[in-house]
Amino acid sequence: IFYTGVEGPADLTVTATNLIVSCGAAVDGIYQLESNTNMLSGAWTKLGGPVTAITTSIMLQDTNRSRMNQRFYRTSFTTP
Repeated sequence: IFYTGVEGPADLTVTATNLIVSCGAAVDGIYQLESNTNMLSGAWTKLGGPVTAITTSIMLQDTNRSRMNQRFYRTSFTTP
């Protein structure tokens, strides 16, 4: 997992169908979880919608994790 603008360590929860990333955040920051099957090339796919942090932590999730054998994840960060 790569981080852009996310503060602190992340916790990962993996189930048969979901991957949930819980991590620190900047209040009012806008975060987007993205995935790609090739870390070095190709387009990154946005997973779900953007999440605006209302506290200093956020949860982002991939609800289709079971559809791929391998994925790389990153978060994008923007300010309002």
